[in-house]
Amino acid sequence: PLRLLAGHMASVDCLAWHPNAHYLATGSSDCTIRLWDVQTGKAVRVLAGAHKHKISSVAVSPNGKVAASGAVDGSITLWDLDSAKAMATLAGHQGPVWTLDFDRYGALLASGGADATVGLWDGNGAAALQAAQGGPCLAANPLRQYETKDTPVYNVHFSRTNLLFAMTEFTS
Repeated sequence: PLRLLAGHMASVDCLAWHPNAHYLATGSSDCTIRLWDVQTGKAVRVLAGAHKHKISSVAVSPNGKVAASGAVDGSITLWDLDSAKAMATLAGHQGPVWTLDFDRYGALLASGGADATVGLWDGNGAAALQAAQGGPCLAANPLRQYETKDTPVYNVHFSRTNLLFAMTEFTS
């Protein structure tokens, strides 16, 4: 059956399936992420307050406990889906973050964007840092950053064997 998911106040720019396939995460120009129950069509979580610019990418960890959102200002936020609170803000991109993907264990988060870089971030460490600091933390640098040949990164994807693929445009 067809479902209309209504609730965002601006355009929906990205989406990602929860690993159990019962939920869909959507990111919007209204600077929020919504987690939808696809059976009922209702938003069960609204993740808001961390981004000041439109959401350009979203991903959900393999265990379904963490979501990551990227924005056009280059920031990435990790969210605790149980509490709907921001755990960490990751700053390392110099332009819009077009794509995010967790590795199969949820230990790494890959990001790619308009600044022609692929970033690798600690996908697990944010929860420990949040618990130690008593609130959201800021990670200023990725674990690793890889530059392309001045071409934006439109898609990153971890394979089932945990190989990381990145897609850029072809320029001759």
